[in-house]
Amino acid sequence: MLVKILNIIVFLFVETFIFSASVEIENEVQITKLVEQMIAERTSELTNKVQSLERIVTNQQTRIQRLEKQEKRRERTIMDMVKSLTDLRQEIKSKKLESVKENANTVNYNKNSHVGVENETRLNVSVDARKKASAIRQGKQEDNEIIGKSRRRRQTEVVAFSVYLSHDIDHMGIGHHIVFDKAITNDGAGYNVHTGIFTVPVTGLYLFTFSVGDGGHYNVLQLVLDGSNLVDIVDSPVNNAQTMSSNTVIVHVNKGQSVWIQEYALNDASILSREIYRYCTFSGILLY
Repeated sequence: MLVKILNIIVFLFVETFIFSASVEIENEVQITKLVEQMIAERTSELTNKVQSLERIVTNQQTRIQRLEKQEKRRERTIMDMVKSLTDLRQEIKSKKLESVKENANTVNYNKNSHVGVENETRLNVSVDARKKASAIRQGKQEDNEIIGKSRRRRQTEVVAFSVYLSHDIDHMGIGHHIVFDKAITNDGAGYNVHTGIFTVPVTGLYLFTFSVGDGGHYNVLQLVLDGSNLVDIVDSPVNNAQTMSSNTVIVHVNKGQSVWIQEYALNDASILSREIYRYCTFSGILLY
């Protein structure tokens, strides 16, 4: 009897041990599957984020390259203008030196002439000097007339404007015009505070500049001449911090053409500007 009882106890102990071991094995398999599933989901999420960041970096690099090309074109234009002015100054200086040399050569030649024709030589020198003096006076008079006309033109054709945005703008789509609704200066009445468009009143060389505050949101704006892009700005905040961007261009424009600022890359852009802090501005002036 005692032997049977011992056998039963041993059997129950073995069964309990086997059942406990099988439960632990089954739990370990379930936990392993759950961990693998969580790792797979997290890996997929991180992969999507990395791909999104790579696309953003690629777009930024493309915009930076475009801006660098535009900056190089502006630098070449400015260098060409400086070279043209330098050549013009050299040409004017050379002509003045040639005129002085001609006068000196004429006087020297007459001094070395024969004594028998001294009076005739003096007469020729006097006549020649009077002609040259008359030509010089006439040239100075023409220069004064040109300067006077230029001054009168600048006095009667002064064009300059400087405006700002007095309120925030949210949810801007591609092609949205920025209407800078407050004017600080508007000489020539070319800027319209209701449409945000500057209509060129006088043909000439103009300087345009504009700036924008992002309010913690990414946006891309461009300065447009009759629908054609001139220059751009990219405003990309870092860690949700507020930043500002600006750009400037010097360009020849004709009377009647239109210039404005617009969003051109995003469908839900925002800019920050108010009456108390005027971050978004647009200005232009006729140079000549």
